[in-house]
Amino acid sequence: MRHRCARLASIVICATALAASAAEGETLTYTTPGTTEVTLPTGVARVHVVAVGGRGGGALGGFGAVVSGDVSIVSPDFPETSPRLLIEVAGNGGIGIGGVNHGGEAGAPGFPILAGGGGGSSALFSLTQINGAPAYLAKIEAGGGGGAGAPSLFGAGGAGGSAGAAGSAGTSTPDLTAAGGGEAGARRGSGGGVGSNSSDIECEGGEAGEDGALSDGGAGGLSADASGHGDGGGGGGGRRGGGGGGAGAFCSDDSGTSGGGGGGGSSAVPIGGSLAIDTTGQPYVQITYELEEPTVTITAPAIGTTYEQSRSIQASYACAPPAALPQDRIASCMGTTASGALIDTRRLGYHVFSATATDVYGLTTTQTINYLVADLTRPQIRRLRIEPRTIGTTDAHDYAMVRFRLSEPARVRVAVHRVRGGKGHAARARAWIVRGRAGLNSFRLRARIGRRTLRPGAYRLTLVATDPSGNRSKPVERRFTIVG
Repeated sequence: MRHRCARLASIVICATALAASAAEGETLTYTTPGTTEVTLPTGVARVHVVAVGGRGGGALGGFGAVVSGDVSIVSPDFPETSPRLLIEVAGNGGIGIGGVNHGGEAGAPGFPILAGGGGGSSALFSLTQINGAPAYLAKIEAGGGGGAGAPSLFGAGGAGGSAGAAGSAGTSTPDLTAAGGGEAGARRGSGGGVGSNSSDIECEGGEAGEDGALSDGGAGGLSADASGHGDGGGGGGGRRGGGGGGAGAFCSDDSGTSGGGGGGGSSAVPIGGSLAIDTTGQPYVQITYELEEPTVTITAPAIGTTYEQSRSIQASYACAPPAALPQDRIASCMGTTASGALIDTRRLGYHVFSATATDVYGLTTTQTINYLVADLTRPQIRRLRIEPRTIGTTDAHDYAMVRFRLSEPARVRVAVHRVRGGKGHAARARAWIVRGRAGLNSFRLRARIGRRTLRPGAYRLTLVATDPSGNRSKPVERRFTIVG
């Protein structure tokens, strides 16, 4: 991994270029407060992100948000370039200072500074175009917590709001009105809390906390003067950063109030993502990515389907890039046969059909299915004839010729039944097998079958053909007579 850093408007921006060997997939975690540019391998379409916002300063500072989800990072304006990201890692607020990346400043009565600054936000941006110019667009944002208000001699400072929650008011003595907490952050910022107020001119009201802005949390309000008269309200939460805590104060008669806590910043959660409140106070941004392979879908032949032999079946399959990538990313889509061409149904048995999608980056996906070609057609026996229809028993050479036609090669079971009483009931049958071929077939029918000679009377000859696939024909019958 290679890094290059530059200083921009007092913010250190580090750029990271990832080697192509990371294309199999990688998880990267950024913990240093600041801004980092990241270039991912060409072909990455989306990343899974976990972003944790900073905590507000002070023992009662609010915690930042934990936002996670999958985000698309491919811009239609840059379809063939490596995705470029901008990652912001929040800093925690401290006593008197706001956290890196949009934390609101703490209110200060001069000295000492006791209010906590708001926590910064963590976020991920992807490069796109806005009005024809390259720009980074926010994909996920985790708001910071509000800073704690400053305590006074007789009161406790208000707690900072956790991400998306309002800060608390400070406590006060009976003759003073407590400084209010800042409001929870909204997408365009939110209002700061009001300062304290008193009928005692020496304890005139402190300033209200500043409203949160589009990005930054509002600063906590100041005391009325450098001596600490009057308490400031908590700063309002920003679109991302938490508001700063309000300043605390005490009056000449040793009465006083405490500053209000800053409101927590708001967060941006991607569709299908999740939002929670951090409990660790350790902001970071973690991304997990991998190159997504193209997809291929085979609709014909259908998996596990049995097709009749010689039936005309057209292959049908399609290749597609991962979601959010343009269709022209697919370089080739090839199968056992071309889509729309006939698949092999001439040969009986199991067949393998496959199709492969290849994209412009050399990534491939292959789908393979099996299908069965079977003979599903019954053989047919046609034009069965017995000539002559009467067979004698005294002449060893007396016989009849049985002729018939088969629609396909088959084993033919020949059975002879004695007909009694003219009702067609069969006595004990005599049967044997004849190997038939497609077309005309014939065999001799004699009175003597095996070791036994048929007695004079009426008989029924029945033929049933079974082909190599096990399909059986309908029985075909003819009658003949044995004479003594």
